[in-house]
Amino acid sequence: MSKIPVILNVDTGIDDAFAIALAVSSEFIDLKLITTSFGNCPVKTSTTNTLRILELIGRGDIPVAVGAAGSIMSYLQTVVGSAAHGDDGLGNKAALLPYPEIIPSTMTAVEHMAKTIKESKNNVIIISTCALTNVAVLLLSHPEVAEKIDGIAFSGGSLFSGNVLPTVEANVFSDPEAAQVVLNSGIRVLMCSLEASTGAYFTFEDRQKIRQLETRPSYFLCEALKHHADHFENLLLREGSVLHDIVPVAWTIDPSTVETKPYYIEVDLDGRYTRGSTVADFPKQRRANAAVCMKVDREKLVDLVVEGLGKIG
Repeated sequence: MSKIPVILNVDTGIDDAFAIALAVSSEFIDLKLITTSFGNCPVKTSTTNTLRILELIGRGDIPVAVGAAGSIMSYLQTVVGSAAHGDDGLGNKAALLPYPEIIPSTMTAVEHMAKTIKESKNNVIIISTCALTNVAVLLLSHPEVAEKIDGIAFSGGSLFSGNVLPTVEANVFSDPEAAQVVLNSGIRVLMCSLEASTGAYFTFEDRQKIRQLETRPSYFLCEALKHHADHFENLLLREGSVLHDIVPVAWTIDPSTVETKPYYIEVDLDGRYTRGSTVADFPKQRRANAAVCMKVDREKLVDLVVEGLGKIG
């Protein structure tokens, strides 16, 4: 069986940690590279968190390259996810992890992405669980790699809601220009919308399934999820820790985990209150430029994560 070559772009907070673990555990994914970014925490912290998670799950062989510290236009260089992810990005539980012995790549994220894509025998899928800054800069500075990118799946955007502003989702808010570059790239795009990914929640019983695996990774991830769960239960007034960032990874492994519709998506770059909104137009005059995730199969996602974590650690 031929695995799918994947580059994972992260701002490692709690749900990114689950996304990394899920990608590593899959028999369908060949995780070639992880690039880091600002978002849930500063890029220095997200890089350290990524290295720590890889060491925890025994995959220090996967290269990690340091990426963007701020947006393309430098409007936003601050953390947008600390409430959900804690001061350290990992539910204030990072101290439970050993400091990583592995070090990041000497290349920048964009340089390493370009090298990885050019050297890959098969076309690569890029999965982004954070601002799309690294991906956009790659496409702008190395346009020749576009023909070897089979798709870009990202967690972010929304059709009618928001989690930073009433109509703006955090990952696109962090770098609207980058999202616009990706959507206009002509490459196949999957937008895992806020409305759909909010359905990727883990109840107390689901978290217990993970804990019962009785491995170091499952123990740590359950501990980190406590902070995440408290945040979302207070915010949404329902039980469940929402793991937005597992959705594009799950789609790559098993497309049946999500339902999608084709839309033409454009990012609002000018609105005073709506800058970063992803404005959707069901294809009429304009051809769709993205498949938008409309709904997730929650039970299938939970089973995929629990099964995956059972394979590592």
